[in-house]
Amino acid sequence: MRYDFDALARLSDADVTAWAARSLAPQNATLVVVGALDVGEAERLVRERFHDWPARASDASLYGLPSIPPPPPRDIVIFDRPAFSQTSVHLLCPLGPVTATDLAAQYVTRRYVQNLWRSLRYGSGATDSLDVHSYAYRGGAAFLALESPVQNDQAVVAVRTTLIGIGLAAQARAPLSALQLAKWDVARATRIDNLELDDMVATLAQLERLGLPPLATLRALPAKISAVSAADVAGILGPCAGHEVLGLVGPAAVLAPALAAEGLAATLLAGELLHDRESSGLAP
Repeated sequence: MRYDFDALARLSDADVTAWAARSLAPQNATLVVVGALDVGEAERLVRERFHDWPARASDASLYGLPSIPPPPPRDIVIFDRPAFSQTSVHLLCPLGPVTATDLAAQYVTRRYVQNLWRSLRYGSGATDSLDVHSYAYRGGAAFLALESPVQNDQAVVAVRTTLIGIGLAAQARAPLSALQLAKWDVARATRIDNLELDDMVATLAQLERLGLPPLATLRALPAKISAVSAADVAGILGPCAGHEVLGLVGPAAVLAPALAAEGLAATLLAGELLHDRESSGLAP
């Protein structure tokens, strides 16, 4: 689950151009038409603008993902940056496959993890921003990604809090109050009349990518969110617990001893090597 820097270095402009020519194809596109149009007028406009973008037998499907390999054990890497006043924390881990049945559980799971991190903000002011995403694809591939800047002396506390929270939820032991709060947040965020245009388009495109009927799935979400249980969240987070990949970009002199005190093993990557990779455009 680490970058293969050698493979990235071997990629040529021709490789990228060939992939784009095969993959940016009609069969991989999702078109959302928004406006006060009737169906006939919308179809006429679509045909007018896209009639010269034909499908080809050589086009590749973006949905043909390889089978999911067994996740490796937890891996923590410190990218040493002695001068950093904040540590950039990155977490990536696999999730259980997402279908129409457990889509709501994935949404609630993502919000549950997000709220774990937000508790650090409101409780100690250790962080002031957070970016959490969960991704799911046809065939079952799904993963969680988190990124946040944290005060150096609180970074390992944040990591520990998150790992404990994920571990509890993966055993269907998420606190009821935390589960209810996550469900309420998701219900509010996914109400059709609360979604802004960009969010609506992104949500519909995700559902289409999963092969789910977009509008019918979205309309059914409130009842499904209400029914999400701790066991459902455990089914999503199960593959994540113990298999997290964590990257900490900050001063190793602060981070390494704090991780060791928590019994968390970590690999140290020198800042000079990270800088070389950043300069070449290959840094994570």
